[in-house]
Amino acid sequence: MSYRFKLGDKVVINTKAKDLSRLNGILAEIVKVLPDSNYNDYVIQYSYEGEIVTIKVRDEELQEIKDDRILQLELGQEVIYTPLDITVKIDQINYLYGQVAIRFPDDGVQVVGLETLRLLDEESVALNKDNDLCIQKFKVGDKVKTKTDDDYNNLTGTIMNLKSYNYGTEYTVMFEDGRDTVFNNKELEFVAEKSKSGRFTEIALELGQFTDEKNKQYGSSVDATYEMIKVLMERYTYDEENYLMPKSLLQHILLQVRMMDKQNRLFNNPSGKGDSESPYKDLVGYSLIGVDMVERNNEKTN
Repeated sequence: MSYRFKLGDKVVINTKAKDLSRLNGILAEIVKVLPDSNYNDYVIQYSYEGEIVTIKVRDEELQEIKDDRILQLELGQEVIYTPLDITVKIDQINYLYGQVAIRFPDDGVQVVGLETLRLLDEESVALNKDNDLCIQKFKVGDKVKTKTDDDYNNLTGTIMNLKSYNYGTEYTVMFEDGRDTVFNNKELEFVAEKSKSGRFTEIALELGQFTDEKNKQYGSSVDATYEMIKVLMERYTYDEENYLMPKSLLQHILLQVRMMDKQNRLFNNPSGKGDSESPYKDLVGYSLIGVDMVERNNEKTN
């Protein structure tokens, strides 16, 4: 058997066992691998109600950390909420979904994605999987395109010079009109070279870029929607592996999944900045579809 985790790995408890389900979402550490055990795969250690607890678990009772950036945070820690550029405190940490709740100075609380936060230390270097601001992503001579919120957005140029500092790397980009300006990693992307492969490869690349953009807008919508549907379906549980539900519920599930997608989009980008669509308008539209669906079903039964 191959093991997903090794000694020292950070993991999240996510089990169906009734006696352990209260621990779901807790961060734990692998302290021993059990290659000779017929039932359990690991020994894990975690903190629960102020005590350090050690238990044995199976592989399927553990979940990988969705985003290592979350390990940089702790409860009560002060960070910068970048959409408003203000200091907030970490109020809750959800390791299952890779999200955190932040508390604003006025005591308001909001769930946000990790990409909206940056640390206070290290010259307020942004939270990033690979500390993207500090990594040198480009070299002199690279063709790049800008991604900014000003007049320099979507321009193509060549990197003429670069300088690395403790807070990140700065690139001097020369544009075709002779202007040159300084940018950081997040404000640049490589210019995609024209593909020498077939048309289907080009289509796949376009779809991949489209999917990346949608994923930024919706966040981990599939995972979050699955968890919401799972909670709602508990009342229809038949056994540990199956549900038993009325046929009339199927239409509602299909519609609710679309509405939950829009709710995820809203929570992923509560300010709506850069979003060309309105999740609320979409929710109203789906609600109208739902009203019509129920009325038509009632007419068929009468």
